[in-house]
Amino acid sequence: MFVELSEEAYELWSQAITGYAYARGETYGFPYVDYYRALTIVRGAPAGFGRAQAFAAPKGSRRLRTKYFGKGASA
Repeated sequence: MFVELSEEAYELWSQAITGYAYARGETYGFPYVDYYRALTIVRGAPAGFGRAQAFAAPKGSRRLRTKYFGKGASA
């Protein structure tokens, strides 16, 4: 399931992920921050979103579409 990331959520996530040395490539040498930033765009494209995050969903749940998770969310 692809969940759309608002610009605000993406910025918050981006700030959080850059706080980790491994994500910046300082421990393993792989640029995880760049990889995951690009992946949000790749995941969003098939769903028609600017950016999205992917979540595993139970079989049969693909016909469900949720636009927002968080405070005040409704299904």
